[in-house]
Amino acid sequence: MTGADTTDAIRATLQAGLVPPIDAADLDRLLAAIAGHPDAALAAALGAILADIPYHAPAESVARPLIELSVVLAAFKAPLDHRVLIAEACVRAGRSFADLPNQEERAPGGWLAVATFYPARRRCLMRAAHEAATGPDRAVLLQDLIAFDDAGTFTRFAPAIAAGPLSCEALGLGAAPLAPNERREFWLRHGDITGFSDAGNVLIVHAGDVPQGLRRTLDAPTRARIAGTAAKPELWWWAECGWPPQQERRTRVMVERVPGFVRDGLRDGTARLILNCGHEISFVDDHFAERLRALADALRCDPKRIVYVAQNPNVVERYADLVKSDAARASIVTTGSTPLLLPWDQTTASIATVRGRHYICFNNIPHLHRAAFVLRATRDDLLDRGHVSFNWGFSAPLPPGSQAITPERLRPYFPGMENAALAALMARIEPRLPLRLDLGDGRELDSHGRGAHVERLASDLAGDAYVYVVTESDMEYPDHATRFTEKLVKPLASCNPFILFGNAHVLAALRRMGFETFGDVFDESHDSIADPIARFDAAYRSFQAMCAMNLAELEALYVKLLPRLLHNRAHLGKARVRFIQDIRAAIAAAQ
Repeated sequence: MTGADTTDAIRATLQAGLVPPIDAADLDRLLAAIAGHPDAALAAALGAILADIPYHAPAESVARPLIELSVVLAAFKAPLDHRVLIAEACVRAGRSFADLPNQEERAPGGWLAVATFYPARRRCLMRAAHEAATGPDRAVLLQDLIAFDDAGTFTRFAPAIAAGPLSCEALGLGAAPLAPNERREFWLRHGDITGFSDAGNVLIVHAGDVPQGLRRTLDAPTRARIAGTAAKPELWWWAECGWPPQQERRTRVMVERVPGFVRDGLRDGTARLILNCGHEISFVDDHFAERLRALADALRCDPKRIVYVAQNPNVVERYADLVKSDAARASIVTTGSTPLLLPWDQTTASIATVRGRHYICFNNIPHLHRAAFVLRATRDDLLDRGHVSFNWGFSAPLPPGSQAITPERLRPYFPGMENAALAALMARIEPRLPLRLDLGDGRELDSHGRGAHVERLASDLAGDAYVYVVTESDMEYPDHATRFTEKLVKPLASCNPFILFGNAHVLAALRRMGFETFGDVFDESHDSIADPIARFDAAYRSFQAMCAMNLAELEALYVKLLPRLLHNRAHLGKARVRFIQDIRAAIAAAQ
């Protein structure tokens, strides 16, 4: 393809509205960079654009090259020769998207790049399928890109390709498109499918988004049996919309995440789209119901085929108010907490009654209330009574999205202390930072600032401490009071009593779920305090009272609480079944 052909293709792509327009100066610069080059040089130019995108660049710097990348991808006539580059572009773009701010208005260019990239990727898929029509030897592996295709460009060569030594994510593209009734059959036999055995004739699909506790890879005999069954199981296509928050606002992006065979099922009543926000705060505004209806309209399905899973009950209540005047057009909104579904059985929790420390407390991302806890424990000489992590220093660069820890911001947690005294307290602990306990395998923190035990138990540490002090991800959301994360689930799994520094009413929510808390031995009145600073103070008093006990007293207390701790662990093991039952109950009630 000549440079002139490329220029014409790009201009035609822009004129056809397949990607959002970019301004004339940027377009001229892009065209000048690739004009006059044959395909090899064009690929090199594209590679140069790609090389300028750091894996975790700020949104403002990553937006423009991603838009340029999308434009060039859409202009390729023969993407088969550039499949490696395309695959790397998807990985690079995906990692960049993960670091974008939460609100569109904070990074409109970044979200424009997201909206641009998916259509460009699908366009490349369609062209790849067309190129492969010359025969199976031209079939191309484009990794997980096939999952986003809506054109039915699966091929009759695909079963043979999928039967080879390839992962399910690396399916082949080829010539003859499958009919809608064949697409589902193909995916049941060869797609990246996870199953949930206790769900009752339901298959939960899309392993990348399905919570770990629901994942079960289906072996070939099971796939064949399901595909050959006359009464096909209902498909639940699982899509995370909790990170970045409010993904449901971005209808165009959400639609691109639903593949063609699922859209078929949404329209004919054999599939559901599960939008999961069960692990993140869900912000409900006056347009929340409108956005869910817009998504149903874009997918051309009954709104009740869309199920939105929120962690907080107030989301259900507010949504009910929003749709009172138009109930027939309402999607299904229910509650569920996906942190309860993490596979906590991968390590064995110790229930030894003799332990060496009063408490364990992990503090990874340096939120202000966590810094306040570590500083107060330092001031009161309580830090060394526990296994405590704090993975960052106050003076070192903090992870993306974190605010600086300063005496001015800490003062509400230290009434009566002046900035100079707070600065001296910070300087006292600074030489010991970072305090890192949970790396486990000798690694440094990962790209998100996390240690090795984010989604698995630190059994050796939890088994050497009596009480789990949980400093949750947030304490300050009175309107989203019951939000909690995997941090609170860990002591349920490890058989530790716990003291919670978190949002209001979380302990009450746990009790409603059937878990037992410890208000008879630790003062839990802080759970009903709306003001976050006052709640912190009350929780810290409970922590101080626990630290005032000696290890022999804590051992006796642990023995007394052990039946309750074993109940919590057993009850946690049933969470998977309850989670699906609650969704099915909400669907039945809506119907």
